[in-house]
Amino acid sequence: MDRLFTMRVFLQVADCGSFASAARTLGLSRPMVTRAVAQLEAHLNARLLQRSSRKVTPTAIGYEFAQRCHEILAATAEAEACAGNAGATPSGELRIAMPCALAIALASPLVAAYCKRYPDVSIELTLVDRPIDLVEEGFDVAVVNENMLLSDDVTTHDANRCQFIACCTPSWLQGRELLSFDDVREHRILCIKGFARHLSAAGCTRLHVSSSVAALKLLVREGIGIAILPAYAVADELAAGQLAQVLHQAKLPSIDVQVAYPTRKHVSPKVLRFVDMSLEQIQAFDDVAISEALA
Repeated sequence: MDRLFTMRVFLQVADCGSFASAARTLGLSRPMVTRAVAQLEAHLNARLLQRSSRKVTPTAIGYEFAQRCHEILAATAEAEACAGNAGATPSGELRIAMPCALAIALASPLVAAYCKRYPDVSIELTLVDRPIDLVEEGFDVAVVNENMLLSDDVTTHDANRCQFIACCTPSWLQGRELLSFDDVREHRILCIKGFARHLSAAGCTRLHVSSSVAALKLLVREGIGIAILPAYAVADELAAGQLAQVLHQAKLPSIDVQVAYPTRKHVSPKVLRFVDMSLEQIQAFDDVAISEALA
Protein backbone atom coordinates (compact mmCIF):
# COMPACT_ATOMS: atom_id res chain seq x y z
CA MET A 1 0.00 0.00 0.00
CA ASP A 2 1.29 3.44 -0.97
CA ARG A 3 0.65 5.31 2.28
CA LEU A 4 1.03 8.81 0.82
CA PHE A 5 -1.25 7.95 -2.10
CA THR A 6 -4.01 6.69 0.19
CA MET A 7 -3.67 9.81 2.35
CA ARG A 8 -4.10 12.04 -0.70
CA VAL A 9 -7.15 10.07 -1.82
CA PHE A 10 -8.67 10.18 1.68
CA LEU A 11 -8.19 13.96 1.90
CA GLN A 12 -9.77 14.47 -1.51
CA VAL A 13 -12.81 12.40 -0.53
CA ALA A 14 -13.11 14.33 2.73
CA ASP A 15 -12.84 17.65 0.87
CA CYS A 16 -15.30 16.70 -1.88
CA GLY A 17 -17.74 14.89 0.40
CA SER A 18 -18.15 12.22 -2.26
CA PHE A 19 -16.22 9.26 -3.63
CA ALA A 20 -17.43 10.02 -7.15
CA SER A 21 -16.39 13.69 -7.01
CA ALA A 22 -13.00 12.77 -5.55
CA ALA A 23 -12.48 10.21 -8.33
CA ARG A 24 -13.24 12.82 -11.01
CA THR A 25 -10.92 15.38 -9.38
CA LEU A 26 -8.07 12.89 -9.08
CA GLY A 27 -8.63 11.35 -12.50
CA LEU A 28 -9.12 7.91 -10.98
CA SER A 29 -11.88 5.35 -11.17
CA ARG A 30 -14.41 5.31 -8.34
CA PRO A 31 -13.53 1.70 -7.36
CA MET A 32 -9.86 2.70 -7.06
CA VAL A 33 -10.75 5.60 -4.76
CA THR A 34 -13.03 3.42 -2.65
CA ARG A 35 -10.35 0.72 -2.40
CA ALA A 36 -7.64 3.22 -1.38
CA VAL A 37 -9.74 4.58 1.50
CA ALA A 38 -10.69 1.07 2.59
CA GLN A 39 -7.02 0.03 2.64
CA LEU A 40 -6.14 3.05 4.77
CA GLU A 41 -8.96 2.38 7.23
CA ALA A 42 -7.96 -1.28 7.47
CA HIS A 43 -4.33 -0.32 8.08
CA LEU A 44 -5.33 2.11 10.85
CA ASN A 45 -8.08 -0.16 12.18
CA ALA A 46 -10.31 2.91 12.38
CA ARG A 47 -13.27 4.34 10.48
CA LEU A 48 -12.21 7.64 8.93
CA LEU A 49 -15.33 8.49 6.92
CA GLN A 50 -19.02 8.37 7.74
CA ARG A 51 -20.92 7.23 4.65
CA SER A 52 -24.54 8.16 3.98
CA SER A 53 -26.74 8.18 0.89
CA ARG A 54 -26.23 11.93 0.50
CA LYS A 55 -22.72 12.73 1.65
CA VAL A 56 -19.44 11.39 3.00
CA THR A 57 -18.07 13.22 6.06
CA PRO A 58 -15.02 12.60 8.27
CA THR A 59 -15.57 10.93 11.62
CA ALA A 60 -14.01 12.53 14.70
CA ILE A 61 -10.96 10.32 14.23
CA GLY A 62 -11.02 11.05 10.51
CA TYR A 63 -11.05 14.79 11.12
CA GLU A 64 -7.99 14.61 13.41
CA PHE A 65 -6.23 12.27 11.00
CA ALA A 66 -6.93 14.65 8.10
CA GLN A 67 -5.14 17.48 9.92
CA ARG A 68 -2.07 15.30 10.36
CA CYS A 69 -2.24 14.15 6.74
CA HIS A 70 -2.16 17.77 5.57
CA GLU A 71 0.98 18.35 7.67
CA ILE A 72 2.66 15.17 6.42
CA LEU A 73 1.94 15.88 2.76
CA ALA A 74 3.05 19.51 3.09
CA ALA A 75 6.31 18.41 4.74
CA THR A 76 6.84 15.82 2.01
CA ALA A 77 6.32 18.43 -0.71
CA GLU A 78 8.76 20.78 1.01
CA ALA A 79 11.38 18.04 1.33
CA GLU A 80 11.01 17.18 -2.35
CA ALA A 81 11.34 20.85 -3.30
CA CYS A 82 14.49 21.21 -1.19
CA ALA A 83 16.03 18.11 -2.73
CA GLY A 84 15.22 19.29 -6.23
CA ASN A 85 16.54 22.76 -5.47
CA ALA A 86 19.76 21.34 -4.04
CA GLY A 87 20.45 19.55 -7.30
CA ALA A 88 20.23 22.73 -9.38
CA THR A 89 23.33 24.43 -10.78
CA PRO A 90 24.49 27.34 -8.54
CA SER A 91 24.29 30.78 -10.16
CA GLY A 92 23.90 34.47 -9.30
CA GLU A 93 25.69 36.62 -6.73
CA LEU A 94 26.91 35.18 -3.43
CA ARG A 95 27.52 37.68 -0.62
CA ILE A 96 29.98 36.30 1.94
CA ALA A 97 31.15 37.72 5.28
CA MET A 98 34.36 36.59 6.95
CA PRO A 99 36.76 37.89 9.64
CA CYS A 100 39.93 39.43 8.23
CA ALA A 101 42.40 36.98 9.75
CA LEU A 102 40.33 33.96 8.76
CA ALA A 103 39.95 35.37 5.26
CA ILE A 104 43.73 35.72 4.92
CA ALA A 105 44.17 32.06 5.82
CA LEU A 106 41.13 30.63 4.06
CA ALA A 107 39.46 32.94 1.54
CA SER A 108 41.88 32.64 -1.38
CA PRO A 109 41.90 28.84 -1.68
CA LEU A 110 38.22 28.51 -0.80
CA VAL A 111 36.88 31.21 -3.12
CA ALA A 112 39.20 30.14 -5.94
CA ALA A 113 38.06 26.52 -5.68
CA TYR A 114 34.41 27.57 -5.49
CA CYS A 115 34.63 29.87 -8.52
CA LYS A 116 36.36 27.20 -10.60
CA ARG A 117 33.69 24.67 -9.75
CA TYR A 118 30.75 27.07 -10.13
CA PRO A 119 31.67 29.70 -12.75
CA ASP A 120 28.11 31.08 -12.95
CA VAL A 121 28.37 32.47 -9.40
CA SER A 122 29.88 35.91 -8.75
CA ILE A 123 31.40 36.55 -5.32
CA GLU A 124 31.17 39.60 -3.07
CA LEU A 125 33.45 39.02 -0.06
CA THR A 126 33.20 41.42 2.88
CA LEU A 127 35.83 41.30 5.63
CA VAL A 128 34.46 42.11 9.09
CA ASP A 129 35.94 42.07 12.58
CA ARG A 130 32.72 42.86 14.43
CA PRO A 131 29.40 41.20 15.28
CA ILE A 132 27.17 40.93 12.21
CA ASP A 133 23.48 40.41 11.45
CA LEU A 134 23.31 38.27 8.32
CA VAL A 135 19.65 39.03 7.65
CA GLU A 136 19.76 42.79 8.23
CA GLU A 137 23.02 43.23 6.31
CA GLY A 138 21.97 41.04 3.42
CA PHE A 139 24.68 38.37 3.58
CA ASP A 140 23.98 34.98 2.02
CA VAL A 141 26.54 33.12 4.11
CA ALA A 142 29.30 33.79 6.62
CA VAL A 143 32.31 31.99 8.04
CA VAL A 144 32.64 33.44 11.53
CA ASN A 145 33.71 32.90 15.10
CA GLU A 146 30.87 31.75 17.34
CA ASN A 147 30.48 35.11 19.13
CA MET A 148 30.06 37.19 15.96
CA LEU A 149 26.42 36.42 15.09
CA LEU A 150 23.78 38.91 16.25
CA SER A 151 20.65 37.33 14.75
CA ASP A 152 19.04 34.14 16.05
CA ASP A 153 17.33 33.54 12.71
CA VAL A 154 20.33 31.74 11.23
CA THR A 155 21.37 28.16 10.61
CA THR A 156 24.88 27.34 11.81
CA HIS A 157 27.28 24.46 11.24
CA ASP A 158 30.30 24.03 13.49
CA ALA A 159 33.30 23.76 11.18
CA ASN A 160 35.97 23.21 13.81
CA ARG A 161 37.05 24.09 17.31
CA CYS A 162 39.85 26.62 16.95
CA GLN A 163 42.48 26.75 19.66
CA PHE A 164 44.01 30.10 20.56
CA ILE A 165 47.75 30.22 21.15
CA ALA A 166 50.19 32.73 22.61
CA CYS A 167 53.00 33.97 20.39
CA CYS A 168 55.57 36.72 20.07
CA THR A 169 58.59 37.64 17.98
CA PRO A 170 61.93 35.99 18.76
CA SER A 171 63.25 39.46 19.68
CA TRP A 172 60.55 39.84 22.34
CA LEU A 173 61.27 36.37 23.65
CA GLN A 174 65.03 37.07 23.97
CA GLY A 175 65.78 33.46 24.76
CA ARG A 176 63.53 33.45 27.83
CA GLU A 177 61.33 30.48 28.66
CA LEU A 178 57.78 31.77 28.97
CA LEU A 179 55.67 28.75 29.86
CA SER A 180 52.83 29.99 32.09
CA PHE A 181 50.95 33.16 32.97
CA ASP A 182 53.24 33.55 36.00
CA ASP A 183 56.10 34.16 33.57
CA VAL A 184 54.38 37.02 31.72
CA ARG A 185 52.58 39.06 34.39
CA GLU A 186 54.64 42.15 33.51
CA HIS A 187 54.55 41.59 29.76
CA ARG A 188 52.28 43.45 27.36
CA ILE A 189 49.52 41.03 26.29
CA LEU A 190 47.52 41.63 23.10
CA CYS A 191 44.09 40.00 22.93
CA ILE A 192 40.59 40.30 21.51
CA LYS A 193 37.91 41.85 23.70
CA GLY A 194 36.18 38.61 24.57
CA PHE A 195 39.27 37.19 26.29
CA ALA A 196 40.26 40.19 28.42
CA ARG A 197 38.41 38.95 31.51
CA HIS A 198 39.95 35.49 31.21
CA LEU A 199 43.45 36.94 31.01
CA SER A 200 42.86 39.40 33.85
CA ALA A 201 41.74 36.52 36.06
CA ALA A 202 44.98 34.73 35.16
CA GLY A 203 46.97 37.68 36.54
CA CYS A 204 47.82 39.53 33.33
CA THR A 205 47.70 43.28 34.04
CA ARG A 206 49.13 44.93 30.90
CA LEU A 207 46.36 44.12 28.45
CA HIS A 208 46.01 45.76 25.04
CA VAL A 209 42.59 44.88 23.64
CA SER A 210 41.20 45.04 20.10
CA SER A 211 38.15 43.70 18.28
CA SER A 212 40.34 42.89 15.26
CA VAL A 213 42.45 39.74 15.07
CA ALA A 214 44.14 41.19 11.99
CA ALA A 215 45.18 44.31 13.92
CA LEU A 216 46.58 42.23 16.79
CA LYS A 217 48.54 40.14 14.31
CA LEU A 218 50.15 43.25 12.83
CA LEU A 219 51.08 44.50 16.31
CA VAL A 220 52.66 41.24 17.44
CA ARG A 221 54.68 41.01 14.22
CA GLU A 222 56.05 44.48 15.04
CA GLY A 223 57.32 43.17 18.38
CA ILE A 224 54.79 45.04 20.52
CA GLY A 225 54.16 42.18 22.95
CA ILE A 226 52.70 38.70 23.33
CA ALA A 227 49.49 38.07 21.39
CA ILE A 228 46.73 35.57 22.10
CA LEU A 229 45.50 34.69 18.62
CA PRO A 230 43.66 31.89 16.82
CA ALA A 231 46.12 29.30 15.57
CA TYR A 232 44.92 29.65 11.97
CA ALA A 233 45.81 33.36 11.97
CA VAL A 234 49.52 32.83 12.63
CA ALA A 235 50.20 29.38 11.16
CA ASP A 236 52.39 30.77 8.35
CA GLU A 237 54.39 33.06 10.66
CA LEU A 238 55.04 30.22 13.10
CA ALA A 239 56.15 27.91 10.31
CA ALA A 240 58.50 30.60 8.94
CA GLY A 241 60.00 31.35 12.35
CA GLN A 242 58.76 34.96 12.32
CA LEU A 243 56.78 34.26 15.50
CA ALA A 244 57.42 31.81 18.32
CA GLN A 245 54.82 30.05 20.41
CA VAL A 246 54.93 30.65 24.17
CA LEU A 247 52.82 29.82 27.24
CA HIS A 248 52.74 26.11 26.42
CA GLN A 249 51.60 25.30 29.95
CA ALA A 250 48.87 27.96 30.14
CA LYS A 251 45.23 27.13 29.62
CA LEU A 252 44.21 29.29 26.67
CA PRO A 253 40.71 29.78 25.25
CA SER A 254 39.29 28.07 22.19
CA ILE A 255 36.38 29.07 20.01
CA ASP A 256 34.09 27.49 17.42
CA VAL A 257 34.48 28.51 13.80
CA GLN A 258 31.02 28.33 12.24
CA VAL A 259 29.53 28.49 8.78
CA ALA A 260 26.19 30.32 9.00
CA TYR A 261 23.40 31.42 6.69
CA PRO A 262 19.91 32.93 7.16
CA THR A 263 17.29 30.33 7.98
CA ARG A 264 14.89 29.89 5.08
CA LYS A 265 12.54 27.18 3.83
CA HIS A 266 14.47 26.83 0.59
CA VAL A 267 18.20 27.52 0.70
CA SER A 268 19.69 28.32 -2.71
CA PRO A 269 22.14 25.89 -4.33
CA LYS A 270 24.91 28.53 -4.36
CA VAL A 271 24.71 28.75 -0.55
CA LEU A 272 24.50 25.00 0.03
CA ARG A 273 27.53 24.34 -2.17
CA PHE A 274 29.55 27.07 -0.45
CA VAL A 275 28.64 25.69 2.98
CA ASP A 276 29.78 22.20 1.98
CA MET A 277 33.08 23.47 0.55
CA SER A 278 33.71 25.74 3.55
CA LEU A 279 33.26 22.92 6.04
CA GLU A 280 35.60 20.70 4.04
CA GLN A 281 38.28 23.38 3.63
CA ILE A 282 38.21 24.60 7.24
CA GLN A 283 38.49 21.11 8.65
CA ALA A 284 41.36 20.28 6.31
CA PHE A 285 43.15 23.56 7.05
CA ASP A 286 42.82 23.13 10.80
CA ASP A 287 43.91 19.51 10.81
CA VAL A 288 46.88 19.84 8.45
CA ALA A 289 48.25 23.34 8.03
CA ILE A 290 47.95 24.45 11.63
CA SER A 291 49.17 21.19 13.13
CA GLU A 292 52.24 21.32 10.88
CA ALA A 293 52.93 24.92 11.87
CA LEU A 294 52.69 24.10 15.56
CA ALA A 295 54.72 20.88 15.34
